[in-house]
Formats: sequence, structure tokens, C-alpha cells
Amino acid sequence: MKMLNVLFVGIALMIGTTAVSAQETIKKTAQERANAHTKHMTKALLLNPDQVSKVAELNLGVANKNEAIRNDVNMTQEMKKTYIQGNLEGRKTQLKMILNAEQFAKFEAQEAKKMENKAAKKSRKLNTVNPSIEIMEEL
Repeated sequence: MKMLNVLFVGIALMIGTTAVSAQETIKKTAQERANAHTKHMTKALLLNPDQVSKVAELNLGVANKNEAIRNDVNMTQEMKKTYIQGNLEGRKTQLKMILNAEQFAKFEAQEAKKMENKAAKKSRKLNTVNPSIEIMEEL
């Protein structure tokens, strides 16, 4: 009976994994990313209408530049990372002129938290051991 249960669980996992991998990942356009980012910033930073329009324009410009960089086949991954990082730093400089001091401080705090979460996720990924390797080592 236990073997039958294990078999059913194994089949269910296999079907679930196949279904998930069969789904295509839908990538957002630069416009969609910029709109989502602007919407989030509007809500989180309580932007006024003038700030919303300036931030939307800035986000769209950066998203378009980054999209072009990502699609450039002549650049190495390291070059792409460097240019995109430069665009983000430039965006931050522009935001400092658009946002008031309180909003900018809140923005920086959110960015720092985002970086912490990325680092923690990367650390967890590095510390995760593949269970199949452990099983093989036991044998």
C-alpha cells in the first residue's frame, strides 16, 4: 500500500513538473515594466500628479535603454550588467531631483531592502544542497 502511495505521489510530481515547465514565460515589454514600476512608486512614495508624470517618463526611458542593452548581441553579460547598473544610477540621480527628501529617503530604504532580499535569496540558493546528490553519496 505504501509503495502504491509513493508511486502516485511520484507520478503527480512528474505531471506537475511537466505542466510547469511547459508554460512559456511571458516577458513584459519595457512599457509594461515602466508602468508597473511607476504605479508601485506612486503608491509607495505618495507621488503628486506632477511627480507621477516625471517619474513615468524617467522609468520608460530607463526601461527602453535597458531593453536595448539586454537585446544587444554584441555585448558580454558583464558589459550589459555594467551599462544597466549605470542606467539605474543615472535614474537614481534624476529621482533625487524629482522627489522630495522624505520620498527619496523612503525610495533608498526600499532599494536597500530589495538588495538585501536578493543577497539573501542568492545565499540560500548557494547553501542549498541537491538532495539527489546526498542520496547518491549515501549509496
